[in-house]
Amino acid sequence: RTDCLHPKSDMALASFVKHAAIPARLIAATSRINSRYYSANAQDVLLDVDNDGFATVTLNRPKQFNTFSDTVISRLNDVWTDLRHEAGLRGVFLQAEGKFFSAGADLKWMKSSVNFSKEQNQHDAEELSRMLLNLNTLPCATVALVQGPAFGGGVGLVACCDIAIAVGDSSVIAAGHYLSSLYPGVQHHLYSQ
Repeated sequence: RTDCLHPKSDMALASFVKHAAIPARLIAATSRINSRYYSANAQDVLLDVDNDGFATVTLNRPKQFNTFSDTVISRLNDVWTDLRHEAGLRGVFLQAEGKFFSAGADLKWMKSSVNFSKEQNQHDAEELSRMLLNLNTLPCATVALVQGPAFGGGVGLVACCDIAIAVGDSSVIAAGHYLSSLYPGVQHHLYSQ
């Protein structure tokens, strides 16, 4: 998506590639100048935007393998919405803390959804779909920095980015939904019938 980076696309793309070629920039968890958090007591999704117009979004639930819950999905939706309106944004890096990039859905959250109504399950499926669509349609280049295993919904995050870079030796991307009788991308259709 080089046409939407900046009016001077060639310079912006060169700058983006230059930033992407610096490993310390990609995986450093240092705070940037305009660091933002979406909740004072829940920091499972971090957003940093630097002065060069590059945002770093960090999944920060390492003890839970960076799994999704309704709260994480909502926060990611907020992040993508904010970034869509960020003036001068040139690119987004998506990374994760810990050994896993993302193990997909939080199993506790999934188990609790058994007791949800059809409408509640449909709402959750639509929110996940909206979150992935918002990432996929950001008006700038997006790069997933996959430092560890990505399973299930984590694969969805990677697939919605323009570029995926395996960072380190433990990067694995696997969509094993068929093992659990779940089918990615069709939940909405199942719940709406």
